[in-house]
Amino acid sequence: MMNYLRVGEIEIRAPWAEELEVLQPLMPGAFSMKLPLQFAVAVHHPTRKVLGGWALWLPPATTADAEASYFWGVVPEFRGRPFVLPLMDALIEVARRSGAKRLRRLRVVDEGSPEAEFLRKKGFRFEEEHLCYLAPLAPVSDRVNAFYERLDKAGRIPAGVTASDLLPEYMKDVKRLVLQNNLAPEFDLANRVNESATNYDQRLSFILLQEGRAVGAFLAYARDKTIMVEVRVVDESARHVFGLNTILLKEACRRTQRVGIAEIYLRAHVHRHLETINLARRAGGKLLAHQWNCVLDLN
Repeated sequence: MMNYLRVGEIEIRAPWAEELEVLQPLMPGAFSMKLPLQFAVAVHHPTRKVLGGWALWLPPATTADAEASYFWGVVPEFRGRPFVLPLMDALIEVARRSGAKRLRRLRVVDEGSPEAEFLRKKGFRFEEEHLCYLAPLAPVSDRVNAFYERLDKAGRIPAGVTASDLLPEYMKDVKRLVLQNNLAPEFDLANRVNESATNYDQRLSFILLQEGRAVGAFLAYARDKTIMVEVRVVDESARHVFGLNTILLKEACRRTQRVGIAEIYLRAHVHRHLETINLARRAGGKLLAHQWNCVLDLN
Protein backbone atom coordinates (compact mmCIF):
# COMPACT_ATOMS: atom_id res chain seq x y z
CA MET A 1 0.00 0.00 0.00
CA MET A 2 1.26 3.49 -0.89
CA ASN A 3 1.95 5.62 2.20
CA TYR A 4 1.63 9.40 2.18
CA LEU A 5 4.95 11.08 1.34
CA ARG A 6 5.77 14.78 1.37
CA VAL A 7 8.90 16.11 -0.35
CA GLY A 8 9.03 19.89 -0.20
CA GLU A 9 5.87 21.10 -1.96
CA ILE A 10 5.20 17.70 -3.58
CA GLU A 11 2.74 15.13 -2.21
CA ILE A 12 3.06 11.50 -3.28
CA ARG A 13 0.03 9.44 -2.29
CA ALA A 14 -2.94 7.41 -3.49
CA PRO A 15 -4.93 9.51 -6.00
CA TRP A 16 -8.40 10.96 -5.60
CA ALA A 17 -11.02 10.10 -8.23
CA GLU A 18 -10.57 13.34 -10.19
CA GLU A 19 -6.79 12.86 -10.14
CA LEU A 20 -7.18 9.43 -11.74
CA GLU A 21 -8.86 11.18 -14.66
CA VAL A 22 -5.66 13.19 -15.19
CA LEU A 23 -3.53 10.02 -15.09
CA GLN A 24 -5.64 8.09 -17.60
CA PRO A 25 -4.36 9.74 -20.82
CA LEU A 26 -0.78 9.53 -19.49
CA MET A 27 -0.89 5.72 -19.20
CA PRO A 28 -4.02 4.40 -20.96
CA GLY A 29 -2.78 0.81 -20.81
CA ALA A 30 -3.18 0.78 -17.04
CA PHE A 31 -6.85 1.64 -17.32
CA SER A 32 -7.58 -1.15 -19.83
CA MET A 33 -6.32 -3.90 -17.51
CA LYS A 34 -8.81 -5.98 -15.57
CA LEU A 35 -6.49 -6.91 -12.72
CA PRO A 36 -6.14 -4.75 -9.61
CA LEU A 37 -3.45 -2.10 -9.72
CA GLN A 38 -2.04 0.19 -7.07
CA PHE A 39 -1.96 3.83 -8.15
CA ALA A 40 0.11 6.71 -6.83
CA VAL A 41 0.08 10.35 -7.86
CA ALA A 42 2.50 13.26 -7.44
CA VAL A 43 0.68 16.52 -6.68
CA HIS A 44 2.03 20.06 -6.27
CA HIS A 45 0.55 20.89 -2.86
CA PRO A 46 0.11 24.69 -3.18
CA THR A 47 -1.68 24.52 -6.57
CA ARG A 48 -3.16 20.96 -6.34
CA LYS A 49 -1.82 20.29 -9.84
CA VAL A 50 -1.22 16.65 -10.77
CA LEU A 51 2.34 16.24 -12.04
CA GLY A 52 2.40 12.51 -12.80
CA GLY A 53 2.01 9.09 -11.28
CA TRP A 54 2.34 5.34 -11.62
CA ALA A 55 0.24 2.19 -11.61
CA LEU A 56 1.75 -0.97 -10.11
CA TRP A 57 0.74 -4.59 -10.55
CA LEU A 58 1.94 -6.86 -7.75
CA PRO A 59 2.09 -10.64 -8.23
CA PRO A 60 0.43 -12.97 -5.71
CA ALA A 61 2.52 -13.44 -2.57
CA THR A 62 2.75 -17.17 -3.32
CA THR A 63 4.37 -16.61 -6.73
CA ALA A 64 7.96 -17.84 -6.80
CA ASP A 65 10.54 -15.50 -8.30
CA ALA A 66 7.82 -12.84 -8.44
CA GLU A 67 8.04 -9.89 -10.81
CA ALA A 68 6.12 -6.64 -10.27
CA SER A 69 5.29 -4.46 -13.27
CA TYR A 70 4.36 -0.83 -13.63
CA PHE A 71 2.98 1.88 -15.88
CA TRP A 72 4.40 5.40 -15.61
CA GLY A 73 3.15 8.78 -16.74
CA VAL A 74 4.20 12.39 -16.27
CA VAL A 75 2.33 15.48 -17.52
CA PRO A 76 4.43 16.69 -20.49
CA GLU A 77 5.13 20.17 -19.10
CA PHE A 78 6.58 18.63 -15.90
CA ARG A 79 8.85 15.98 -17.42
CA GLY A 80 12.40 16.06 -16.14
CA ARG A 81 11.47 17.87 -12.93
CA PRO A 82 13.06 16.75 -9.64
CA PHE A 83 9.82 15.23 -8.28
CA VAL A 84 10.26 12.17 -10.53
CA LEU A 85 13.04 10.91 -8.25
CA PRO A 86 10.94 10.51 -5.07
CA LEU A 87 8.03 9.27 -7.21
CA MET A 88 10.21 6.47 -8.60
CA ASP A 89 11.73 5.77 -5.18
CA ALA A 90 8.22 5.32 -3.75
CA LEU A 91 7.37 2.89 -6.56
CA ILE A 92 10.51 0.82 -5.96
CA GLU A 93 9.89 0.73 -2.22
CA VAL A 94 6.28 -0.49 -2.58
CA ALA A 95 7.43 -3.21 -5.03
CA ARG A 96 10.27 -4.25 -2.72
CA ARG A 97 8.01 -4.44 0.35
CA SER A 98 5.64 -6.70 -1.58
CA GLY A 99 8.37 -9.34 -1.85
CA ALA A 100 8.83 -8.96 -5.60
CA LYS A 101 12.25 -9.88 -6.94
CA ARG A 102 12.12 -7.63 -9.99
CA LEU A 103 10.31 -4.52 -11.22
CA ARG A 104 9.49 -4.25 -14.95
CA ARG A 105 8.44 -1.19 -16.95
CA LEU A 106 5.25 -2.15 -18.82
CA ARG A 107 6.15 -0.18 -21.92
CA VAL A 108 9.20 -0.25 -24.13
CA VAL A 109 11.61 2.65 -23.72
CA ASP A 110 13.31 4.44 -26.62
CA GLU A 111 17.11 4.45 -26.64
CA GLY A 112 18.46 7.94 -26.03
CA SER A 113 15.25 9.24 -24.48
CA PRO A 114 15.28 11.11 -21.14
CA GLU A 115 13.40 8.19 -19.59
CA ALA A 116 16.06 5.73 -20.76
CA GLU A 117 18.79 7.81 -19.14
CA PHE A 118 16.74 8.16 -15.96
CA LEU A 119 16.14 4.40 -15.67
CA ARG A 120 19.80 3.61 -16.31
CA LYS A 121 20.76 5.90 -13.44
CA LYS A 122 18.25 4.09 -11.21
CA GLY A 123 19.93 0.77 -11.99
CA PHE A 124 17.48 -0.75 -14.48
CA ARG A 125 18.74 -3.45 -16.83
CA PHE A 126 18.00 -2.99 -20.54
CA GLU A 127 17.00 -6.21 -22.33
CA GLU A 128 14.96 -7.55 -25.27
CA GLU A 129 16.29 -5.00 -27.75
CA HIS A 130 13.94 -4.11 -30.64
CA LEU A 131 14.21 -1.99 -33.78
CA CYS A 132 11.20 -0.25 -35.34
CA TYR A 133 10.97 0.56 -39.05
CA LEU A 134 8.49 2.27 -41.33
CA ALA A 135 8.80 0.65 -44.74
CA PRO A 136 7.08 1.14 -48.12
CA LEU A 137 4.72 -1.77 -48.64
CA ALA A 138 5.31 -2.47 -52.35
CA PRO A 139 9.03 -3.44 -52.08
CA VAL A 140 8.31 -5.32 -48.83
CA SER A 141 5.65 -7.35 -50.63
CA ASP A 142 7.93 -8.04 -53.61
CA ARG A 143 10.70 -9.34 -51.37
CA VAL A 144 8.32 -11.47 -49.28
CA ASN A 145 6.84 -13.07 -52.40
CA ALA A 146 10.32 -13.81 -53.81
CA PHE A 147 11.41 -15.31 -50.48
CA TYR A 148 8.24 -17.43 -50.39
CA GLU A 149 9.00 -18.87 -53.82
CA ARG A 150 12.57 -19.79 -52.78
CA LEU A 151 11.35 -21.50 -49.59
CA ASP A 152 8.63 -23.32 -51.51
CA LYS A 153 11.14 -24.73 -54.01
CA ALA A 154 13.31 -25.87 -51.06
CA GLY A 155 10.33 -27.65 -49.46
CA ARG A 156 10.29 -25.35 -46.43
CA ILE A 157 6.73 -24.06 -46.78
CA PRO A 158 4.48 -26.15 -44.49
CA ALA A 159 1.54 -27.84 -46.19
CA GLY A 160 -2.10 -27.30 -45.37
CA VAL A 161 -1.80 -23.80 -43.90
CA THR A 162 -4.72 -21.49 -44.62
CA ALA A 163 -5.57 -17.95 -43.58
CA SER A 164 -8.90 -17.24 -41.90
CA ASP A 165 -10.51 -13.95 -40.96
CA LEU A 166 -10.12 -13.00 -37.31
CA LEU A 167 -13.32 -14.27 -35.70
CA PRO A 168 -14.12 -13.77 -31.99
CA GLU A 169 -13.71 -17.47 -31.25
CA TYR A 170 -10.07 -17.31 -32.38
CA MET A 171 -8.98 -14.76 -29.77
CA LYS A 172 -8.21 -17.50 -27.22
CA ASP A 173 -5.81 -19.01 -29.77
CA VAL A 174 -4.13 -15.65 -30.30
CA LYS A 175 -3.58 -15.33 -26.55
CA ARG A 176 -2.13 -18.85 -26.42
CA LEU A 177 0.37 -18.02 -29.16
CA VAL A 178 1.36 -14.72 -27.52
CA LEU A 179 1.97 -16.44 -24.17
CA GLN A 180 3.74 -19.39 -25.77
CA ASN A 181 6.19 -17.05 -27.47
CA ASN A 182 6.73 -14.90 -24.36
CA LEU A 183 5.47 -11.78 -26.10
CA ALA A 184 3.56 -10.59 -23.02
CA PRO A 185 3.15 -11.56 -19.37
CA GLU A 186 -0.15 -13.28 -18.70
CA PHE A 187 -1.53 -10.42 -16.62
CA ASP A 188 -0.77 -7.95 -19.44
CA LEU A 189 -2.73 -9.78 -22.13
CA ALA A 190 -5.72 -7.48 -21.65
CA ASN A 191 -3.42 -4.61 -22.56
CA ARG A 192 -1.47 -6.33 -25.37
CA VAL A 193 -4.26 -8.42 -26.90
CA ASN A 194 -7.73 -6.99 -26.62
CA GLU A 195 -10.35 -9.69 -26.09
CA SER A 196 -12.61 -8.28 -28.78
CA ALA A 197 -11.70 -9.18 -32.35
CA THR A 198 -13.61 -6.08 -33.48
CA ASN A 199 -10.89 -3.84 -31.97
CA TYR A 200 -8.68 -4.78 -34.93
CA ASP A 201 -9.18 -3.98 -38.60
CA GLN A 202 -11.04 -6.98 -39.97
CA ARG A 203 -9.70 -6.33 -43.45
CA LEU A 204 -6.10 -6.67 -42.26
CA SER A 205 -6.22 -9.10 -39.32
CA PHE A 206 -6.29 -12.88 -39.67
CA ILE A 207 -5.20 -16.17 -38.17
CA LEU A 208 -3.28 -19.06 -39.76
CA LEU A 209 -4.75 -22.54 -39.37
CA GLN A 210 -3.14 -25.93 -40.02
CA GLU A 211 -5.44 -28.93 -39.72
CA GLY A 212 -7.80 -26.80 -37.63
CA ARG A 213 -5.11 -25.67 -35.19
CA ALA A 214 -4.01 -22.04 -34.91
CA VAL A 215 -0.32 -21.71 -35.87
CA GLY A 216 -0.07 -17.97 -36.49
CA ALA A 217 -1.84 -14.66 -36.01
CA PHE A 218 -1.63 -11.15 -37.42
CA LEU A 219 -3.55 -8.38 -35.62
CA ALA A 220 -3.37 -4.89 -37.07
CA TYR A 221 -5.18 -1.63 -37.67
CA ALA A 222 -4.79 1.20 -40.15
CA ARG A 223 -3.62 4.69 -39.25
CA ASP A 224 -3.92 7.03 -42.23
CA LYS A 225 -2.03 5.18 -44.98
CA THR A 226 0.10 3.06 -42.64
CA ILE A 227 -0.58 -0.40 -41.23
CA MET A 228 0.18 -0.62 -37.50
CA VAL A 229 0.89 -4.21 -36.40
CA GLU A 230 -0.26 -5.00 -32.87
CA VAL A 231 0.58 -8.73 -32.87
CA ARG A 232 2.54 -10.81 -35.37
CA VAL A 233 3.23 -14.28 -34.08
CA VAL A 234 3.71 -17.86 -35.30
CA ASP A 235 3.96 -21.11 -33.39
CA GLU A 236 7.68 -21.31 -32.62
CA SER A 237 7.36 -25.03 -31.81
CA ALA A 238 6.10 -25.89 -35.29
CA ARG A 239 8.25 -27.24 -38.11
CA HIS A 240 9.37 -24.78 -40.77
CA VAL A 241 8.97 -21.66 -38.61
CA PHE A 242 10.54 -19.48 -41.33
CA GLY A 243 7.97 -20.85 -43.75
CA LEU A 244 5.11 -20.04 -41.39
CA ASN A 245 6.38 -16.53 -40.84
CA THR A 246 6.70 -16.03 -44.60
CA ILE A 247 3.14 -17.23 -45.16
CA LEU A 248 2.01 -14.78 -42.48
CA LEU A 249 3.83 -11.83 -44.07
CA LYS A 250 2.69 -12.80 -47.58
CA GLU A 251 -0.95 -12.85 -46.52
CA ALA A 252 -0.52 -9.61 -44.56
CA CYS A 253 0.93 -7.86 -47.62
CA ARG A 254 -1.84 -9.21 -49.85
CA ARG A 255 -4.58 -7.94 -47.54
CA THR A 256 -2.87 -4.62 -46.97
CA GLN A 257 -2.33 -3.87 -50.65
CA ARG A 258 -5.96 -4.77 -51.33
CA VAL A 259 -7.15 -1.85 -49.15
CA GLY A 260 -4.68 0.64 -50.59
CA ILE A 261 -2.25 1.07 -47.68
CA ALA A 262 1.19 2.32 -48.69
CA GLU A 263 3.43 1.69 -45.64
CA ILE A 264 3.92 -0.92 -42.94
CA TYR A 265 5.28 -0.46 -39.41
CA LEU A 266 7.60 -3.33 -38.47
CA ARG A 267 8.98 -3.98 -34.98
CA ALA A 268 11.62 -6.69 -34.69
CA HIS A 269 13.72 -8.27 -31.94
CA VAL A 270 17.38 -7.77 -32.86
CA HIS A 271 18.26 -11.44 -32.31
CA ARG A 272 15.04 -13.38 -32.99
CA HIS A 273 13.79 -11.43 -36.02
CA LEU A 274 16.87 -10.75 -38.13
CA GLU A 275 14.96 -11.64 -41.28
CA THR A 276 12.42 -8.87 -40.53
CA ILE A 277 15.17 -6.31 -39.92
CA ASN A 278 16.88 -7.26 -43.19
CA LEU A 279 13.54 -7.13 -44.99
CA ALA A 280 12.80 -3.62 -43.71
CA ARG A 281 16.30 -2.34 -44.56
CA ARG A 282 16.41 -3.82 -48.07
CA ALA A 283 12.94 -2.47 -48.80
CA GLY A 284 14.11 1.06 -47.98
CA GLY A 285 12.55 1.22 -44.55
CA LYS A 286 13.30 4.12 -42.21
CA LEU A 287 14.50 3.33 -38.69
CA LEU A 288 12.08 5.08 -36.34
CA ALA A 289 13.09 3.83 -32.91
CA HIS A 290 15.52 1.66 -30.99
CA GLN A 291 13.60 0.22 -28.03
CA TRP A 292 14.26 -1.78 -24.88
CA ASN A 293 12.40 -3.53 -22.10
CA CYS A 294 13.62 -2.25 -18.72
CA VAL A 295 13.88 -4.34 -15.54
CA LEU A 296 15.18 -3.52 -12.05
CA ASP A 297 16.47 -6.26 -9.75
CA LEU A 298 15.14 -5.68 -6.23
CA ASN A 299 17.38 -6.58 -3.32
